[in-house]
Amino acid sequence: MNSLKRVAVTVVSCGLLACGSTTSQPDASVFVDDIKPVTDIYGYSWDPEVFLANLFQCGPMCMFPPTSDPYSPLFDSTRLSGTKVTMMTLGTSWEPTTFSSTSDEMGTWSVRQVPQHAGAPYYFPKGEGGAFALPPDMAPYDRGPDAGYLPTLQLRPVASNYAGTCAAVESAQLSNIGILEAVAKFISVDGGTAVTPEDLVNPAKFGGVAVIWLTVPGDPVEHRVGFGVDHTTLQASLGKVINISIAPPGMAPPELQSTRGFVVDPSLPGVSDLGISVVVLAPEEAGKEVTIAAVDTAHDPMQGRPLYFPEFTIPIPSGVITYGSFPMLGGPPGPNDSPRPLPQPVATPEEVVCWPSERQDKFREGIPYQDLEKYSSAPRLR
Repeated sequence: MNSLKRVAVTVVSCGLLACGSTTSQPDASVFVDDIKPVTDIYGYSWDPEVFLANLFQCGPMCMFPPTSDPYSPLFDSTRLSGTKVTMMTLGTSWEPTTFSSTSDEMGTWSVRQVPQHAGAPYYFPKGEGGAFALPPDMAPYDRGPDAGYLPTLQLRPVASNYAGTCAAVESAQLSNIGILEAVAKFISVDGGTAVTPEDLVNPAKFGGVAVIWLTVPGDPVEHRVGFGVDHTTLQASLGKVINISIAPPGMAPPELQSTRGFVVDPSLPGVSDLGISVVVLAPEEAGKEVTIAAVDTAHDPMQGRPLYFPEFTIPIPSGVITYGSFPMLGGPPGPNDSPRPLPQPVATPEEVVCWPSERQDKFREGIPYQDLEKYSSAPRLR
């Protein structure tokens, strides 16, 4: 025991002082490389419902581009500060990690030194709470009354295994006066029992809710989501599918329309004209894997319709709203496009910007992420 203590003292002393003797070196086998590769994850918190409502107000001749990038006033007014963002992982079930952050006055957040994974499980951001970062007098449109936000899990896998930095990671927050209020009102009318948006995250009442927004084809890294794809819906192996529309507040039956104008439109049976459909699970279906397939019911070869999106399977948890926005694809599906498990980073055409370590310094110098491609020939991860 005394000899072990002497070795420990010698090692510590040589770590603090200059040890000049080289006559007696410890065996190389005593050294253990315990340096673990890590990733820094940067993202933003925002309210996609306000983005959609503002886009609807703006109309087809809108002077602002219908994009959710940092240079669009439509997007900037939806940024949320004060959102707590926690990295979740998906193995056999959803599990929280100890890595979290809170969005700042610009709506951005960062989670540093997250261990890299050589494979699954991947990281998924879950957001809770928040308030508009941009003051009302700087917003291009009226954002309506203040909203409460329900905990929202983002179906956007962060593939950290090859990267030193992941950026532009979306963490959307869904409110209690938008899509979910419309869903709750529809269930209340359809089932005859009053349901509130908060009930949708009560595991005793519902087994889980997934909101899927199918957008026009485009580059998801640049977040040029544009408009949703009309005449679309979902097919789900479990649960009930509810399709969402929008109308100016007060222009739809009040028992079905939410404060922000979202509504389940009886005149559009079976489809959404926004590209937004919701899967609602019963309590006994909580946590079960659900296979979801997007369906484009339009047939217009001149516009490349129908579009498609790869089928995916995901466990939908209770107690949280699951949300994903996915650009649809043109042309017929390929032989490997369906089915795919969502946790794989290649599962969807949506991707997260993940950069190898040599690009971290450029990001930290303040160079916009859109310009970082010129600093490395490394491909983006899918």
